[in-house]
Amino acid sequence: MSIAFVEIETTDQLAQAFELLKELAPQIVKADFMASLDHELMQNHKLFGLTEGGRLVSVAAVWMLMTGLLEKILWIYGFVTTEPMRSKGYGKKLLQEIEHYAQKENFHEIRVHTHRELARHFWEDTVDFEWFSGVLRKPVR
Repeated sequence: MSIAFVEIETTDQLAQAFELLKELAPQIVKADFMASLDHELMQNHKLFGLTEGGRLVSVAAVWMLMTGLLEKILWIYGFVTTEPMRSKGYGKKLLQEIEHYAQKENFHEIRVHTHRELARHFWEDTVDFEWFSGVLRKPVR
């Protein structure tokens, strides 16, 4: 079967993307996810994926931003391959396609945050990302 890199835009693709993202974040609700896609804060966000035989097997949610230092950064905040297809090279292939997109669009770097040890192994050992900082947070109440 042929593998294709796609920007996820159609209703069917978005529904498939939701199912994959739910594997990563089981708490998300489909109606909320679909409604959020039209929010003005999502203007600089994209969903990319890999399809095999017309079905999504991997999804990446990315945020495109420019810092005050004028660095264009593509921030991956969701990245998942459906469980039956993991460890078969789909994640690496999706990241290669995202890197190509980032080069074409003149991004300075790609960043990702993960707190999961298995995911960190993928990012550091499989696709050559380097650890450079931590993230702190404080809920707004």
